[in-house]
Amino acid sequence: MLACGIRQLLVLSCIAAIPALVLTGWQAVGAHAESLGAGEIAPDAAGRFPAGSTQFVDARSRDDYSRGHAPGAVLLNTAGWKSLIAGFYDVWEPGKNVIVYGRARADEPATVAHRLRVEARLENVFVLKGIWEEWPRN
Repeated sequence: MLACGIRQLLVLSCIAAIPALVLTGWQAVGAHAESLGAGEIAPDAAGRFPAGSTQFVDARSRDDYSRGHAPGAVLLNTAGWKSLIAGFYDVWEPGKNVIVYGRARADEPATVAHRLRVEARLENVFVLKGIWEEWPRN
């Protein structure tokens, strides 16, 4: 009789563990998705855009930009907005995705992306989550 009770307890424990494991896995997947804010894009997702469909915007300082930047990226930051926006329009084409990147943990890329959405009335403007060096190299 004691063995029967132990067996039932083990069976019930296993049955209860199944939803707990499923819920834990679901929360792990959700936690990764939640780590991206509105308008943010992960480097791996950005790398799936078709070639030629994306314009990169470097929101770092002119000095940082001159030391290296993503291929084809144009410099555009809030400090030089008025003088740099024309350079952006020189290379931007309607329908292109715009990916703004900058220093890790800096607010500048989000600010530049917001201004492009609001002031320039552009759609498909994303902030690269992380730093531009994480961009997949081909």
